[in-house]
Amino acid sequence: MGQRLGALDQLFLRLETPTTPMHVGGVLIFGGARTTAPRLETLRATPVRTSPFDWVLAGRRGRQTWAQVTGAAPPVGHVRLEPPGDDAALMAAVSRLHRPHLSRDGMMWECHLIEGLRDDRFALYYKVHHACIDGVSAIRRLERSLSTDPTQPTPPVWAAAPPPRGPRPAPDPRSVGAAGAIRTAVEIGGWLGRLALAASDRDPGRTASPYTAPSTPLNPLLDRERSVAWCRLPLDGVRSIAHAAGVTVNEVALAVCAAVLRSHLAARGALPDRPLVAMIPVSLRGGGDTSGNQVSSILCKLGTEIADPRERLRAIARSSAAGKQMIRSMSPAAAAAFSLAYTLPAVAAQLAGLARLPVLPWNVVVSNVNGPREQLYYDGAPLEAIYPVSLLFERQAVNITLVSCRDHLDIGLLVCPSAAGDVGELAAGLEHAYRELADA
Repeated sequence: MGQRLGALDQLFLRLETPTTPMHVGGVLIFGGARTTAPRLETLRATPVRTSPFDWVLAGRRGRQTWAQVTGAAPPVGHVRLEPPGDDAALMAAVSRLHRPHLSRDGMMWECHLIEGLRDDRFALYYKVHHACIDGVSAIRRLERSLSTDPTQPTPPVWAAAPPPRGPRPAPDPRSVGAAGAIRTAVEIGGWLGRLALAASDRDPGRTASPYTAPSTPLNPLLDRERSVAWCRLPLDGVRSIAHAAGVTVNEVALAVCAAVLRSHLAARGALPDRPLVAMIPVSLRGGGDTSGNQVSSILCKLGTEIADPRERLRAIARSSAAGKQMIRSMSPAAAAAFSLAYTLPAVAAQLAGLARLPVLPWNVVVSNVNGPREQLYYDGAPLEAIYPVSLLFERQAVNITLVSCRDHLDIGLLVCPSAAGDVGELAAGLEHAYRELADA
C-alpha cells in the first residue's frame, strides 16, 4: 500500500507549471589537501535504499500516493568545469542544472557530481521535488549521510540510514473527527478575520496580513530562466549584531535581505512606500523525522520603507515576533493548515488559469534552516559549504534561503533574471548590507 501525500505535498505537485518547477536543491562543496572526488561509477552503482529517494508517484491525479522502488539505480549526472573552475563557473553550471523540471515518471530527484573546481575541490548538487521533502528534513538527511570522522567511509545520501523516527505525537483531541475539523476551521477563520481587519494597519511592527504586499518589478509573471548565486556571512558577526540589538539571528538575516531588496528597488526607481512582505517557512517537525512537508509559515513586514537600518531591524523584529507568537498560539492542526488557508486565493487563481491577475500574498520567500555545527566529511573530504537553491512561485522572482554551516551562514539566491536582473549583484549586495548593519 502506498504512502498518502499530505495536502501540502499535493499542492507542490499541482502548482507546477512550465515556468514554475517545484523542486528544491542544494550545492555541497568539499575540499582540502589531497581531496579525492568520489568515483562517478561508484555513485551510479550504489542502489537507492532510503526514503524519500526510493519514492515514485502512483495512482491517478488527485489521488496519488508514493510507492517504493527497491534497489533502483540512482539518477546521477556528471559535470566537469573548464579552468579556472571558480565560483562563477560553478554557479553557472548549477543554474543550468536547476532550470529543467524533474520527470514524474520515476524517482523525483537527481544528484550531479561536479568536478574541476579550483584547489582540487568538488561539489555534489542535489535537486528534489518539494512534494517529497522540506528543507529541515533535507538538511537532517544530508547531515546523517556525512561523518564527523574523516577516516570513516560514507555512503551517498540515498543509501544512508534514515534519521530516526521519533514517537508519533498523540493527536490533539480537539482536532480529531468532524468536530475537530470544524474547530480547526473556526480557529483558522478567526485568525484570517483578525488579519483581514489589520490589513490597513500601517504599523511596521505588526504581523503582515495576506495580500497586502505591494506590487513591484520583482513580482511579474515568470519565464523559464533561472540564475543562481550565493554568498557567505560570518555567523559570529551575525550573532554579535543580534545580541547588541536584542533580536534573533534570523531577524538579523531578514534585515540583511530587506536592505538589499530596498537598495535594488530604489536603484530602479521602484521602491514602494509600503513594506515588502516576506513569507517565512516555520518547521512543525518534532524530534524525529519523516519525509514529506511538515511546515507552516508566517508573513513578516520587511521595513523596506524605513531608511535607517537600525529602525528597520527593530520593525522587522517586532513583525517577526508577532507572527511567531500567532503560530505558537494555534493548535497543531490549525498551524499546519494555516498557510494553505491564506494562500488559497492565489492558488485558486493559478489553477484556474488566472495567473495574470496580480494576486500577491507576499513579495519574497526568505527561509533559514539550521545546518551542521561540527566539521563533516564525505569519504575524508571536508564539507566546506552548503548553498541552498530553492524554488520560485508565480509572481515571485527572488528566493533567499540561508543554512548555517559551522561558523558561517551560507546564503543561496535563486532569481528569474528577466525580472530580478543580475543575481551576482544581489549576492554582493547581501555582503554590503551585512557590513552596513554591523557598522550601524
